[in-house]
Amino acid sequence: MIIIVMGVSGSGKSRVGQALAQRLGWQFRDADDFHPQAAKEKMKQAIPLNDQDRQPWLEAMQSAIDRWIMAGKNTVLACSALKSSYRQVLQIQDSQAPSASRRAMARLYIASPAPPAPSAL
Repeated sequence: MIIIVMGVSGSGKSRVGQALAQRLGWQFRDADDFHPQAAKEKMKQAIPLNDQDRQPWLEAMQSAIDRWIMAGKNTVLACSALKSSYRQVLQIQDSQAPSASRRAMARLYIASPAPPAPSAL
């Protein structure tokens, strides 16, 4: 099973993802680790990444997701792939994957870094 924790920058994806992975006894991975060095350099300089910059990042994550599914490695991935086209890349592509594995992905969206209102608790 793969759970992708998604949200905008600063929304707490990594914090929530790490806590969830620890609670479940799963591995945690952060999508930032999948960026090629050139993209990391751009981000260090506060240069926004474009779709071309993100393509190798998305492909690396998609490949990792397929490997985790095939190896049965339960994983929580914190990721900001919020565009629909980005999420399409992160689908299970391997036609050899068992049908149960094709459904073994879930997404948890974090909409805001703000804590819930006291009335919501």
